[in-house]
Amino acid sequence: KRPTRWLKCDGQADDSWLDRLDALSCKIPHGATLFNLPVDVSWTPLSQMSEPDFQKSEFYHEWIKPQNLRDFVSLNYLKRNPANGFLTIPTSAKRPPVTAKNRQLVEQLSPHIRRALRINDLTDQSNLASALCRQVLDRISAAVFVVGHGRRLRFTNSAAEKLISTGDMISISAGVLKVPRALGQTCRLDDAIDRALNSHISAGFSGSAVPLICDDGHRAAAYVLPLACKDVFGPGHCAVFVTGACEKQPMAIEMLRSMFDLSPAEARVSSLIAKGDGPAIISESLGITINTVRSHLAHVFSKTGATDQSSLGALVNSLLPPISEK
Repeated sequence: KRPTRWLKCDGQADDSWLDRLDALSCKIPHGATLFNLPVDVSWTPLSQMSEPDFQKSEFYHEWIKPQNLRDFVSLNYLKRNPANGFLTIPTSAKRPPVTAKNRQLVEQLSPHIRRALRINDLTDQSNLASALCRQVLDRISAAVFVVGHGRRLRFTNSAAEKLISTGDMISISAGVLKVPRALGQTCRLDDAIDRALNSHISAGFSGSAVPLICDDGHRAAAYVLPLACKDVFGPGHCAVFVTGACEKQPMAIEMLRSMFDLSPAEARVSSLIAKGDGPAIISESLGITINTVRSHLAHVFSKTGATDQSSLGALVNSLLPPISEK
């Protein structure tokens, strides 16, 4: 089957002449033989017919002669639906026709071209996967760290970079993920990461959680999970997710309203309870009386089934959306 569209790949041929091939390829003498050859088998017009006969063809007069050419060798180095890859090398009118040795060299070159294209495809796929990975992980509100051999950091999302910039809960030292030693948690995090990195040794290990506490008393959790996707990051990698309450939760408010039929005020009070704020703080931050806060809470308890502020906070936190606000 002849090509319906020709595309140049970093060659020196004139684009206008390649454009003409769209219409002229059907006029190549014995072109059906060329377009149906197996890969790595070369073809020349003069291997199919005499040169005087070739010079009588429409293709010669409309494409070969105007470019001051004489002959060409062509080879299908790649058959991949919906496109095939053709390597074509022309000879000028001043040179002799393509020889058997020329054809042999082209056939030897063909597998190397195909291999180079495959490597390029893999590189493009890797770059695309990396870009997609970052785009997806940057939408996650939790800080995400991918850690490799020696506890060295391989990847962070935007939330992780922001967390590192503060340095009060987690930091990077010589490329290694650390928590402040003053918190007395470094060994626990190191042990969890080492176990995840060697999960092939620890049979059945699926991950662990390490509590984190800032100097100001703020609490979070580091979830350390082994990564089994060897084709993505390679063996011996783990992911560390650091989670904490979000400062702004409009998505959570909308979710609470739709799930429990809460009013906007009731949803806002619920989200603040989930952050650990008490009625007095909520009263001040929202500019309402404490009795109004308590009234909202009574309605929320009735609608959600929560019995107190602790159970309400636990319920809301279990439903917080993992997607960060942009």
